[in-house]
Amino acid sequence: MKKVVTKRSTIFGTTYYKGRRVHGGDRRKYRGPRDKYVGAPLPYWMRMTGGGIGMHGSGNVHRRPASSGCVRTPHKVTPHKVIPQIFAKVKKGTPVVVVP
Repeated sequence: MKKVVTKRSTIFGTTYYKGRRVHGGDRRKYRGPRDKYVGAPLPYWMRMTGGGIGMHGSGNVHRRPASSGCVRTPHKVTPHKVIPQIFAKVKKGTPVVVVP
């Protein structure tokens, strides 16, 4: 397991051209001009698979399926600051079982 406190997404984020936002979301779906890409923040990111699926904090957690595969947990809302606690306690190599 890889752990990164301040990781940014390499797929989802905001694309800019000449200082203006031209696209938000999946960068693979944008074919227009670009000169800068800023990945979405993935605070307290912990890799769970070799394919890039992980667990991370999110300011936008829904009560319905709305992820591209990662396990998202609240990280800004008190008292649900769960992900910093999990990040601090989980060690690299910890087995993970995801139960639906």
